[in-house]
Amino acid sequence: MAEELKANQRKEWAKLMYLKENITQQEIADRVGVSRVTVNKWAKEWEGLKLNLLQTREERISSTLTQLDELDRSIASKEEGKRFPSAAEADIRRKLTADLEALEQDASIRDIYNVSRGLLDWLRQQDLERAKELSDYFGVSRPSLARELAHMQEDGLLIADRKHITILQKEQLVRLIQ
Repeated sequence: MAEELKANQRKEWAKLMYLKENITQQEIADRVGVSRVTVNKWAKEWEGLKLNLLQTREERISSTLTQLDELDRSIASKEEGKRFPSAAEADIRRKLTADLEALEQDASIRDIYNVSRGLLDWLRQQDLERAKELSDYFGVSRPSLARELAHMQEDGLLIADRKHITILQKEQLVRLIQ
C-alpha cells in the first residue's frame, strides 16, 4: 500500500499514526515507506498537535485569549509614553491572533461530529422521519454522518462549525450526492 501513495499522502498517513497510535517513529517510517529521519522531521511539525488533542476547542480559545489579555496587561503596565509592544511582544501578539483566527475558522472532526449529532438530535425531536431522511440522504448512520461531513470539509465542499454548515461548492456537492 505504501508504494501506491503520493508523498503528501504518506505524510498525512504518518501524521495520523503519530497522533493516534502509540508506536515509534521507526515503526511509522516502516509502514509508510520513508526513512526514520523523515518521520522525525515531520514529527517536529506535529508536536503541538498532540497537545491540542488533549484540549477542547473552547479550552484552546480561552487559553489563547488569556495569554493575549496577559500580554496586553503587561504592555499597559509600562510607564506612560512606553505603552507599546516590543518587537518580541508584537510577534507574540501576531502569533496568538493568528492562532485565534485559525481556531475560529477551522472545524475538527470532533466539531463536525458534534454539529451533525446536535442537528440530528434536534431534528429527531422535531420530525423523526426527516432525521432518518437526513441520515439516509448522506447514506450513513448518525456516527458515520460526522465522518462524511468531515470528508466533505476536507474536500472543500462545505464548512461546518458548532451551529452552522456552510456549503461552499453546491454544484459539486449535488453531483456527489446524485
